[in-house]
Amino acid sequence: QMVDFPRPRAAVIAAIGGDNQGLPALVIAPDPAADMALAGLDVKEAQGRHFLQSVGDIGRYLARRHGIGEPH
Repeated sequence: QMVDFPRPRAAVIAAIGGDNQGLPALVIAPDPAADMALAGLDVKEAQGRHFLQSVGDIGRYLARRHGIGEPH
């Protein structure tokens, strides 16, 4: 879901809490330990959800998941 810039970001707060409403954020699979695409990335957890907030980590994760070249 795309979220507008102004705060508070209700959709982000509902998903990963008010302390994590900075964007970008990508909420990921419920069990990141089972997902090899997350190896070595800074996976955060809040409200029972796992997510990435680093542009670089989000790019690496999506590249791994979709079998394309990682950003460099």
